[in-house]
Amino acid sequence: MKILRNGDSFRLRKYLKIISKKLHIYALLVRIYLHLDRLLKQFISTTKSFAFPGSEPLAIMGSDSTSRRAWNKKLNVLRKRKDFASPSRPADYKRSLYNGIDKVSVISSLYKSDEYLENWIINLKEQTIFDEVEIVIVSVNPSSFETDLLNAFSSQCSNVKIINIQERIGIYKAWNIAIKEATGNLITNANADDLRRFDSLEIQRSAFTQNPAIHITYQDFYISLARNATWHEIETINLFSRVPEVTFQILINGNNPPHNAPMWRKNLHDELGGFDETYLSSGDYEFWLRCVLAKKVFFNNGERHVSYFLNPKGMSTKRGGPGLDESLTIKNEYRKRADIKN
Repeated sequence: MKILRNGDSFRLRKYLKIISKKLHIYALLVRIYLHLDRLLKQFISTTKSFAFPGSEPLAIMGSDSTSRRAWNKKLNVLRKRKDFASPSRPADYKRSLYNGIDKVSVISSLYKSDEYLENWIINLKEQTIFDEVEIVIVSVNPSSFETDLLNAFSSQCSNVKIINIQERIGIYKAWNIAIKEATGNLITNANADDLRRFDSLEIQRSAFTQNPAIHITYQDFYISLARNATWHEIETINLFSRVPEVTFQILINGNNPPHNAPMWRKNLHDELGGFDETYLSSGDYEFWLRCVLAKKVFFNNGERHVSYFLNPKGMSTKRGGPGLDESLTIKNEYRKRADIKN
């Protein structure tokens, strides 16, 4: 084995130092390149979305991604078809099972709902069991148009109750007010910008008749990306969200399967309390976590009979809304609660 002399050792250390510096420079250049590459991709994506409004992809739970532009293109194609028309109720329609006992209260918080209100009222009136349910509406800072329309609705239908609130309150405070006024033992919510199939309320009520042990029923749902789309158009385009079964793990991972138009037993609030009014967007998510920890039974009825409008102005769907921050706070809190319980 050759022994290095002092001069050789010095030169070797010198070479290693030079190589080390070069490797460090190369690594730095690679990091700069990757960073610039990411910035370039973000710029291209942003400018493309700016040039073609609505072309940015939308994240939809349990479904293929799409964009408002692509969805509305399909809607326009449908509307140009001369043979496309909304079908009437099927001639062979049969009523769902009903125990003759359960009563449904439909609660709703309305705020700046002028552009949706007429269609929403029509959609409620089309429900097969409309005359058998109670509608409890909390109208927040209503416009004169909303007031006139809702007064006409309640004067024509004795099962409609309007509660006017002149101060700005959040949706969960409004829901809690409506629930206290509700006389039904089953509760469901109806948002002004969403739609239901003609038998939606009947299907949900029937779930409790057939499964007396359940506390909450929910379902997969269609997605709408246009304010004025009809149920038939939404159903034909067939963009829908596949929701998983409700478990603590599913919820704590950030999924909220019952979030669109579930139905639940009113007495859950006697036991577990109302919706947390400190939240602007995620109070229902927090309540379902409370129900899971209390071992309440969730039931997916397996039929898509509601649609959810991804409203770009909605509190829970607009960009930069409070939903993500609120969900993170709730997840952290319930991880702690689960650990204490265990």
